[in-house]
Amino acid sequence: MIEMIKTYALATDSVGRAAADSLGIPAVASASAIQLVTKGSTCAAASAAYQAAANGGRQTLSGRVYVVQVGTAFVVWDPQYRYSTSADLDVYMVFTAKWVKKSIF
Repeated sequence: MIEMIKTYALATDSVGRAAADSLGIPAVASASAIQLVTKGSTCAAASAAYQAAANGGRQTLSGRVYVVQVGTAFVVWDPQYRYSTSADLDVYMVFTAKWVKKSIF
């Protein structure tokens, strides 16, 4: 997950930046601005925001999320959640620091 986010956040070419912008992933100057979050209160807020924004296969929500901070944004992933139970696709969500959803991919 972190490597995928680095690909977007550290992109310097126009195609890579356009892709990152479309996903709401901000550009950062170095990989050190991309961090796995372990603080309990931040993870709880991220889980609540993710669950509120999820639609589709809500019964697959686990409440256990991975949270990666990218500059002032957060990318959140619940590895159990599936929008459609007939498709095995991961669903990532990008939020602002105030937990406003920027994108789902």
